[in-house]
Amino acid sequence: MPTTSGTGSEVTNTSVISDTANHRKFPIMNDHLTPDYALLDPKLVTTAPQSVTAYSGLDVMTHALESLVATKSNLLTDALAEKAVDTIAHHLVDCYNDGQDIQSRQVVHEASCAAGIAFNTAGLGICHAIAHQLGAEFHVPHGLANAMLLPYVVTYNASKSDLALAKYAAAARKAGLASNGMGDKVAVRRLVACIQSMMRQMHCPATLNAFGIDVAEAAKMTAQIVSGAKADGTFPGNPVVPTDDDLAAIYKSIIK
Repeated sequence: MPTTSGTGSEVTNTSVISDTANHRKFPIMNDHLTPDYALLDPKLVTTAPQSVTAYSGLDVMTHALESLVATKSNLLTDALAEKAVDTIAHHLVDCYNDGQDIQSRQVVHEASCAAGIAFNTAGLGICHAIAHQLGAEFHVPHGLANAMLLPYVVTYNASKSDLALAKYAAAARKAGLASNGMGDKVAVRRLVACIQSMMRQMHCPATLNAFGIDVAEAAKMTAQIVSGAKADGTFPGNPVVPTDDDLAAIYKSIIK
């Protein structure tokens, strides 16, 4: 019975372990961890703090967009991911503004579950791989770490993979963020702009500096962040295999 609308853990085989002694955060994936039943009650999330609503909801958006283009995605996971993108884009800010809005809470809670089912089959990617390092090293809340990185990861994947570009654009159109006559690249920019707009509306820091991390200290960690991301269990699901320089560039985009 999930008490946040974010992780989708009620339907996944994934658990995340924090190794505080060694500043590591890593996922454990095993089908034995998958629950037999999931009970979704939106009343359990109505009292969540606004920050939890924002960060966990943006984690749902990340699950949806990463699973959409992940290496093991299929028609069924695409359908779940696209619907989750649509729901989060149009209802998450309402939940943030009014925690007692039970109708918005319900659909966002269901979107979290749908995105969980999607990524449990399709996989995730480098947004989560880097975000796990930010949580371990700088104690950035997981959903916020994903939200910081997501616009840059979507832009990167779309620039390197025609399939990823087309799938992101299709999701943007189905969510009403872009018109049917709009080109794929413009549609993806609209999708990225939607993510950034939601972050602003929910007062989410968009960079490590805004979160309170010293820029110079964060820059010193670049090699370690890159190394940790490559070793992360979510890394292989990305539709593009990034170079170390690519990963470093994405990370550096959120330092400033």
